[in-house]
Amino acid sequence: MHCPSFKLVLSTVLAAMVVSTAVAAPASKYAAAPETAPARYVAHSADVSPKTVSGGKNNQMTPASPAAKSSHGSAPLHGNPGQTGVIINKDEFCLFLPRVAGGNIAKSEDSALAFCTKPFLPGAEDARPMPLGFIRTSHYLRNTEEDWVQVTGTFDRSQYLLAESDGGGQYDMQAPVGAVCSGWGAFVQLTEPDNEIFCIRCCKEKDHCPKNKSTHGCRGVLAGDFEY
Repeated sequence: MHCPSFKLVLSTVLAAMVVSTAVAAPASKYAAAPETAPARYVAHSADVSPKTVSGGKNNQMTPASPAAKSSHGSAPLHGNPGQTGVIINKDEFCLFLPRVAGGNIAKSEDSALAFCTKPFLPGAEDARPMPLGFIRTSHYLRNTEEDWVQVTGTFDRSQYLLAESDGGGQYDMQAPVGAVCSGWGAFVQLTEPDNEIFCIRCCKEKDHCPKNKSTHGCRGVLAGDFEY
């Protein structure tokens, strides 16, 4: 009796292996689904702000929207609701004033709101309208080298029931907290009911909006035109 040749046996084994491979389903196709969701469905830490604001459904805490940015680098376009001012020209600008007519300037440093000469000025759409007849004179100035704009002038304190005895005070991005001048990195404003003068400057760099001279008044801090 003859034994099958080695070549014949090897051919038979290889053929069986090919058939087995062809009918076996790829293991990866039917692999169990992972218990965790794919990465593209997981919130990325960079997409969710860690800050929260009150409100939302059932007064739950909801993620705060990131502040919009402007062409002035990282300068925010909008601050807290009602606390965003803007300077466009001598006739279109905003000032921060006490929330209630007759309020004291210095005592309102934590709660002052933006009031604008015209409603819905671009960048300050949620500001309040300036009291009618409040602004008497206004003078606009822009410094392109240091990159700031300002408005100085006079006002009629009686149109907002401000007291003649009110020596005034200073507002900036720290008082009230969250207040901004739309599109600029910093601002400083001084309001003097006793002298009926005001000044506000919005700057790209905070060094050009000095806020450490509040007792010097408008003429000592920003200078400008305060003629009637």
